Amino acid sequence: MKSMRKSLLACLVVGCALVLITITAFAAEWKVPAKWKFLKFAGGAAAGSWTPLSAKICELINQQIPGVNASSTLGASYGNLAAVNKGKMQIALTMTNALAECYYGLRDQKGKETKNIRFLGSMHHGAIHIFVPKKSPIKDISEIAKRPLRTVVGPRKSFTYMFNDLLLKTYGSSIKDLEARGGTASNVYYGPGVKMLKDGQIDYMAFHTGLNASMVMDAATSPGIRFLELSPEKKTQIMKKLLGTTEVVIPKDMYPGIEKDYHTFGYYFPIVVSKDMPEELAYRITKVIWDNLEEVQSVGAFGKGIKLETAFMGMTVPMHPGAARYYKEKGLTIPPLPKL
Repeated sequence: MKSMRKSLLACLVVGCALVLITITAFAAEWKVPAKWKFLKFAGGAAAGSWTPLSAKICELINQQIPGVNASSTLGASYGNLAAVNKGKMQIALTMTNALAECYYGLRDQKGKETKNIRFLGSMHHGAIHIFVPKKSPIKDISEIAKRPLRTVVGPRKSFTYMFNDLLLKTYGSSIKDLEARGGTASNVYYGPGVKMLKDGQIDYMAFHTGLNASMVMDAATSPGIRFLELSPEKKTQIMKKLLGTTEVVIPKDMYPGIEKDYHTFGYYFPIVVSKDMPEELAYRITKVIWDNLEEVQSVGAFGKGIKLETAFMGMTVPMHPGAARYYKEKGLTIPPLPKL
């Protein structure tokens, strides 16, 4: 018995020593440059999927990359890219359409190109949600372009604002026209927007978010919602103007009270970093995300959509060499950039 205890104790001592040696070696093998010891991660709206996701990734970075302290903050897709490009943020979440538009100066981004950003990997998939309260008299989506309705459109630099304006323009109107005919377009995110919907202060909502979204679940539970579908013609028209979109079907059982599958479209959400980020740091961040996938997926119901096999979806800009090194180690082939 004594010999067995001694053997167990010896094994424990050796095991602990090996762990300490490994940790020390890992910490010492690469010294983080002073400029990169503190990372700011730009996420999204407080009620959206980006906020818990960016917070979880920061938590993993702080736990597993010695010498680095990462913190997440709120943000918006276009603004996040501008912030990383200018060095105000070092890492950010965005959307595939914003990524291409900002990098190449497409649409209204001409002259504001974000050439200092690099692709790290795509996270989960999202979808356009357009809905009204279940008891609303609005039956067709074209009505929002004719009536003095109340809605929320998000901050001016957000995708939500741009999409709401595009949606109205597709039907011959605009946010400016909506306000001119007596409607209101509040510059708040969809989290507060859902509260306004529940309080009877707005008439419809149109925004892009992850699937199984908690705020949509909240609105669907009370007061109940009804999705508005774009006609195939209008949907195609909008999708052609928004780079990187894919068809999405939201099953009727995803949200309570929905009576039929909702045919819409959406994007993947890429993570981007500064091109100046050291290769080793970008490699380690990429590794932290994918080597801890189950923990990353646990942040919410939308997390199930985060998969290594879709990490390159929406990659329209150059990948950071550090991220590329990780994917190559995993045996993945990095696709060429699409011709835009």
